[in-house]
Amino acid sequence: MPTVGRAAQQRPRPAAAPAGPLRGHRGGAARPAAGGRPGRRLLFGNLALELSTQAEEIRSRLQEIFEAQIDLIEAVVVEAKDLGQAGPSVDTREAARSMVAQIEGRALLAKLLNDPAQLETLWRNSLDLLQVPPVVRASVD
Repeated sequence: MPTVGRAAQQRPRPAAAPAGPLRGHRGGAARPAAGGRPGRRLLFGNLALELSTQAEEIRSRLQEIFEAQIDLIEAVVVEAKDLGQAGPSVDTREAARSMVAQIEGRALLAKLLNDPAQLETLWRNSLDLLQVPPVVRASVD
């Protein structure tokens, strides 16, 4: 049975927009800022890599930040699943974790390679991960 994180358990889900919860999140946290570089809504991965082994306080705070990101994404995935916009076998918590990892990893690659195009596959990969049905995918892709 899929697990549901703190955010999905505590917050009431808002009514879905006509196209559903997925449509409003295309581009999400990885949308490039001015100049074609990934925005500051992510990139905690770089900080985590550099500082997480330095002090327990820092590691703990970074963990809280990542858990909050996972909670936010999971709430959208739960709503999409409830509306039939994600596959019935999708584990919402693990899908959210995978999406955060994908965002952070792609942002790191984009920065390392100086190539914002590395972020272009995020949306399509997320839809695949969520097993979005073709009829729904056509409206959000």
